[in-house]
Amino acid sequence: MAGWRCLRRPGAALAGVLVGVVPVVGATAGAGVVSATRSARDPGDLVRKTFYRQSVDWSACTDAGEPPRAQCGTVQVPLNYAHPEGAVLELAVSRLPATGPGLRLGSLAVNFGGPGISGITELAARAPDLAGLNRRYDLIGFDPRGVARSSPVNCGDLGSVTDSAQLAQACAHFSGWLLPYVGTPNAARDLDVIRQAVGDDRLAYLGFSYGSRLGAVYAHEFPSRAGRMVLDGVPDPTLDDAATALAQARGFQKALTDFAADCAAHNCPMPGGTSAQVLAGITKDAHDLDRTALPTTAGALDRSSYLQGLENALYSKDNWPYLRQAIGEVRQPIPAAPGQLERYDCEYKRNGTVNLFIFLDVHRPWRKVKVTDSRAAVDFAACMRELADVHFPKAERIRVVLDNLSTHSAGALYQAFPPAEARRILRRLEFHYVPKVSVVPAPPSG
Repeated sequence: MAGWRCLRRPGAALAGVLVGVVPVVGATAGAGVVSATRSARDPGDLVRKTFYRQSVDWSACTDAGEPPRAQCGTVQVPLNYAHPEGAVLELAVSRLPATGPGLRLGSLAVNFGGPGISGITELAARAPDLAGLNRRYDLIGFDPRGVARSSPVNCGDLGSVTDSAQLAQACAHFSGWLLPYVGTPNAARDLDVIRQAVGDDRLAYLGFSYGSRLGAVYAHEFPSRAGRMVLDGVPDPTLDDAATALAQARGFQKALTDFAADCAAHNCPMPGGTSAQVLAGITKDAHDLDRTALPTTAGALDRSSYLQGLENALYSKDNWPYLRQAIGEVRQPIPAAPGQLERYDCEYKRNGTVNLFIFLDVHRPWRKVKVTDSRAAVDFAACMRELADVHFPKAERIRVVLDNLSTHSAGALYQAFPPAEARRILRRLEFHYVPKVSVVPAPPSG
């Protein structure tokens, strides 16, 4: 999708004036770059006067993956804080308004890590996990400068790129104007502008992984404006890039060893019954894939993508069942004999069961699938609270139509929650059940 980069035109004198456009191939439409010429001697004073007097003009998000209640907007920041009279970036931000009950505490900015992850996309995907915080806080997602909807770094067609030097050259060719200004210090300054634009005196912040480093830099740069902050998985700020990578590798190795021990104790598909044998099998698969990639429906699985999949799954123990299943499916196909047709052998293997709660809205194209380990009353009650507080927080009445095989009722909420909380949720829910015997009329003839 083409986006727009606005170029500076000498003589423009008003803040925020759009002065000319040229398309940038590979950029994302939406937030981008504008430019204007301003005059001021003190860069800090100009930043405060120009960028700390804005507010976000919220409107409904247009991306298909956003929750129905999500709101989106943009915040302007200078490309170069040392010369704020130059080009201006527009950062994309999103908001999930507080659902209540209780007094709203302000906004909570969330960064899920990276660097390079779209905070808007991640917030949309993880909103149910943050529903408790969302009762009292507006959740704020943002794409940092250079990422996704916020003037993304564009490196062109990377099909012929084979090493890091070529990658750097390609990115410098297309985004050389932006690269010197993409980094944690400027992202922290941007975060302070966002804080002011959403109307908060102090920043409430939740950061995971790299997001914790961004939060730490913010607290160092703006200690008087740092409010409630939770930094989960803080990297050592004294390490350089190489030492950080080694420290992270040690962490992944420990997680992999723990996974291997757990897998060996729970019918691991990898041959052998010990942690060491599981690790040996995983190592052998990685070496085999280095020689011959495995064809899959999603493309070739080579050593690099295999190891990346392992790393992704090791972030949480919740992923271990899926990782256990995945390593059991890494098998090279047996080549067909000369003159014989290629055949595929399919095998059904039961890897456990899960329960699916499926929500459908008959008035619009919306559905939600929630996976649980069981279908007990407490699971049903949790789904009803999520339906009311996360997906339809502003609805006065929610009609819940259950199929006639459902054994759940309103009483499930009293089993799961204190009476006051159960009554709060049930006041907005109205249960209906489809008939046990129903007739579907035939379509009219002719």
